[in-house]
Amino acid sequence: MTPTSYLTLNGRTALWRTQVGDTPLDWALGRGVGATGTAAERARLTLLGKKQLNSSTGGTVVNSGFLAMVNDVGIVGLCLLLVLFARLLRRGWKLGRSGHVQGWGAAGILSVMMLDALSRESLTGFPTAYIGMFLVGLGVAAAADEQEAAAAPATS
Repeated sequence: MTPTSYLTLNGRTALWRTQVGDTPLDWALGRGVGATGTAAERARLTLLGKKQLNSSTGGTVVNSGFLAMVNDVGIVGLCLLLVLFARLLRRGWKLGRSGHVQGWGAAGILSVMMLDALSRESLTGFPTAYIGMFLVGLGVAAAADEQEAAAAPATS
């Protein structure tokens, strides 16, 4: 492959194939967190952020958060993650429709994160995944708590 082939779709698909693997088991269950990608890059670093001695550098990582998930935990893990995302989106949407602005915020942040993950490895890195999911959970929990407090009968 030439250096410019990574800019084309053909270069990306060849890169995805080498990162995710060729066997059906690799596609279904993944190769494990840390085999390639962001976690593998972190594993090569010491506690202070320096490269370990005799560490080899691999190829380029996959440029999609969803494909990085397939690489780590397979299609089964990606399906479970998408079910979680769908539940969070539905819950945020439902809370937003009932008048809780935190629900709209959670659904909006999660939607942006999912769109961002199409073209970057943002689901596996800091700060996007960590802070984004924290804000989504916080928004859904705050709106649900507010809804339960409003529904509870007032005691005096």
